[in-house]
Amino acid sequence: MVRAHASLLRDAAGKPGSVIGLVEDITDRSHAEERLRFLAESIPQMVWTATPDGMLDHVNLRGTEYFGTPRELLLGAGWLNGVHPEDQAEAVQRWTEALATGVPYETEFRLLRGRDSSWRLHLVRALPFPSDGRAVTQWFGTCTDIEDPHRIEDQHREARHIEEDRKRWRDLLLQAPAAIAVLRGPEHRFEWVNTGYVRLVGQAAGALCGKTVLEALPLKEAAACVGLLDGVYQTGEPFHGQEWLLQLAGDDGVPQDSYVNFVCLPTRNPAGEIDGIFAHITDVTDTVAARKVIEEREIQFRTLAETIPHLTWMADETGHIFWYNSRWFNYTGTTLEEMQGWGWQKVHDKGFLPEVVKSWRIALTSGQPFEMIFPLRRADGEFRSFLTRVEPIRDSGGKVIRWFGTNTDIADQLRTEERLRRTNRELEEFSYVASHDMQEPLRMVNIYTELLLRDKDATPEEVETYSGFVSQGVGRMERLIQDLLQFSRAVHTEEITVGTADLAVAFEDAMSVLKIRLEESGAVVTVPALPMARGDTAQIAHVFQNLLSNALKYRKAGTAPQIQVGVDGDGEKWTVSVRDNGIGFHPQYAVTVFGLFKRLHKEEYAGTGLGLAICKRIVERYGGRMWAEAVEGEGATFYFSLPRAAGQ
Repeated sequence: MVRAHASLLRDAAGKPGSVIGLVEDITDRSHAEERLRFLAESIPQMVWTATPDGMLDHVNLRGTEYFGTPRELLLGAGWLNGVHPEDQAEAVQRWTEALATGVPYETEFRLLRGRDSSWRLHLVRALPFPSDGRAVTQWFGTCTDIEDPHRIEDQHREARHIEEDRKRWRDLLLQAPAAIAVLRGPEHRFEWVNTGYVRLVGQAAGALCGKTVLEALPLKEAAACVGLLDGVYQTGEPFHGQEWLLQLAGDDGVPQDSYVNFVCLPTRNPAGEIDGIFAHITDVTDTVAARKVIEEREIQFRTLAETIPHLTWMADETGHIFWYNSRWFNYTGTTLEEMQGWGWQKVHDKGFLPEVVKSWRIALTSGQPFEMIFPLRRADGEFRSFLTRVEPIRDSGGKVIRWFGTNTDIADQLRTEERLRRTNRELEEFSYVASHDMQEPLRMVNIYTELLLRDKDATPEEVETYSGFVSQGVGRMERLIQDLLQFSRAVHTEEITVGTADLAVAFEDAMSVLKIRLEESGAVVTVPALPMARGDTAQIAHVFQNLLSNALKYRKAGTAPQIQVGVDGDGEKWTVSVRDNGIGFHPQYAVTVFGLFKRLHKEEYAGTGLGLAICKRIVERYGGRMWAEAVEGEGATFYFSLPRAAGQ
């Protein structure tokens, strides 16, 4: 328990002087004063206390009952209203002399009893505290009704009790855990120190009292103290010090660092003049050391949190986020002012946010860890998937006092997993269909090779026929293997060149490869100016070549192919279309045609069924997509989109 106290000092004429204030640990002292107040209230006699300047600051219940007035009307100088007018002058004169000299006050005068408005003679006594010649800090007084002589002995007995309690109070102050010292005069000479001060400086009271600060303390510490003590003594302004570092002798006599909090207050004589300094000092060395350990650990923690490759943050027990590491701000492009509290919702996908908030509130209520995958918006506007884990931090009693969270970018991992799943599916399909499609040409090769070997009497015409079938089967297997290799390179190669694809150059390359077929079929191809897109020119040329080749392959009999190429800019991408006037296909196959080994006209048209699958995978690898529209008997249109090249 601490107490803040302020006293108004007056001069000999009773005029207000200065104010002195003190903040002190009064836990034990408070108990002593409580016992003193209890004693004062329990005796059948008026008991009162006064400040050093003579102003009453307490009157017991017996006194208020005697005068029949509220206690506040008796405090200060209000008690004079209850003194007989003929006795007031002498009562005041004797009281003024006692205040000036510090000698006990004793006199007799008549006091007005409230219940019957009668005047009764009282013996009035007051003792100063302390009573050893030092500055008076309080007066203890009694009023004994001597109209009844039998009560005088009771008053003496109660006075002895009061004196005993005063001694106990003084002993408690001496043994207080705080260091207390009283300095006198402008040279700051030690007049009194308690046990706590002796323990702090490592010197006995006898070695300190009577000496100045410069004489009693080590030179370095004394020099630091004298300046501030001079300031308090000269200005009357209190000085408060926080965590001052002092080098004081330890138990082994070796100087050691000590940290103290202290207050220095001016003391005044009855005339209101500053005559010394009251110092109250608390050793906070252990507290400072503990805080420094915590601060060091905090620095280590923050260093670790800034080093790990995750977005990290901390929240209080209510979920209010008060700290993020720099990686969070670098990723989101935000500031702490925007993100603190619940501001993090600004960088969440609105479609996921309600579920995130719901799950987070459940964790806050239950105190259980939180784990969830959801997207967070990057500074450039892109959303990436993060695995978020939040762990509660508990105190020694198990109460959640903080939450520590991490956000781990797993967008690439999720894409890899999805690619692996798709690859596995394609591999299964690939294995099944490839083995099936390879069986037919392989069976043809086996049959006719066996005939060649077995039929030794075969005519040259038969040998030529058998050889033709063998060559045809080998050719089909060779084309299938080449397309499979091309598909594998388009889908599974890691070394993909992602740059700028010149669509015009890619289209010209495709036209040059198909030049003879185009001329033989009489095809008419129209193409606008084509832009630059994200991708690789050679790869996109393969897409154009396949689409043009299909337009030539699936043309109507007797009709020259009409091939129209178009391009359309839409936001951040280009969409290219290749339209033909061929046989088309039913709209229900618009998705199927891009599957592995999917052929709608197996008997009429040769092929492996991998061409469009390869084109689709190429386009997707550059961030685009591919689709088709068709009407059976009226032609087909194939579309593919690609991101615009940088700067377009």
